Amino acid sequence: MKKRLICAVLLAMGCVSVFAQQKLKVGLGNESKAFEPLITALYKEIGLEPEFVILPSERSLRSVDTGDIDADMGRVVGTAAAYPNAMETTESVLEIQLLAVVKKGFQPEKLSLADLKKYKLGHLRGTKMAEGVVKSLAVEATQANTMQSLFQMVAGDRFDIALTTSTAPVSAFPEFAGSLTTLPHPLMTTRVVHIMNKKWADYIPKFDAAVKKLRADGRLAKLLAAR
Repeated sequence: MKKRLICAVLLAMGCVSVFAQQKLKVGLGNESKAFEPLITALYKEIGLEPEFVILPSERSLRSVDTGDIDADMGRVVGTAAAYPNAMETTESVLEIQLLAVVKKGFQPEKLSLADLKKYKLGHLRGTKMAEGVVKSLAVEATQANTMQSLFQMVAGDRFDIALTTSTAPVSAFPEFAGSLTTLPHPLMTTRVVHIMNKKWADYIPKFDAAVKKLRADGRLAKLLAAR
């Protein structure tokens, strides 16, 4: 009887340990690695642990949809609508700006979205914010597979403007400091939400609660400032 009791206790402890250490594969691009501490802190609040997987932007979303990975670091609100097995959190983890990266000396210094129709455009493949703007303007854009190649192409006059987001600034690539600059006025601003496969639907309200908690106690602002 005593042995059975000990076994039962050990089994229960093992189950709790497994649950507490449950890992979810979270897709992200190299340009988003600075946000790993933020997602790690939010997951810790809800008893999960992220295992980060570097993937191209579009592939990451498709992998969430197919269930090959469990979540995507963060996307513009509304992105998950195109992926039937993906769900968005309600709470935003941050705001994101669409920026115009150009060669130094570019004029004018302020552009509207409508102004973009006058120029040749490029963006990182899978960047939904840029893709949405290009589609709404009914124009063509060159797509690059990496941020490095995107900036190389605009520096080499393949196009006039690289549409990038504030999560992947050109300042993170010092090799372009002498040739490229970001126009001072963002083209647009929107919210970024976390995306999870629907099998984790029960965790989305918990994630939202964690965002609210970290925002209220100041940790969210500190984590964003530290990136």
